Amino acid sequence: MANSNLSDLILYLYNFGVMTAGLAAFLMMILGGFKYLSSAGDPGKTKEGKDQISSALLGLLLLLSSYLILNFIN
Repeated sequence: MANSNLSDLILYLYNFGVMTAGLAAFLMMILGGFKYLSSAGDPGKTKEGKDQISSALLGLLLLLSSYLILNFIN
């Protein structure tokens, strides 16, 4: 750790944040799928599950696009 500097710390924290957010989006997709499958035909619960899955996918898309943009700039 003697050779590390502030830029290495920021890079580590950024990568950790991206991994954590990706894991959270993946878990939200699983939870939305579980809600969708266990809705038993209830239209409200089915819509809630679909909305949660689409929101998680949108969040994951935003996360990956920000990662690609920042890596392209660097």
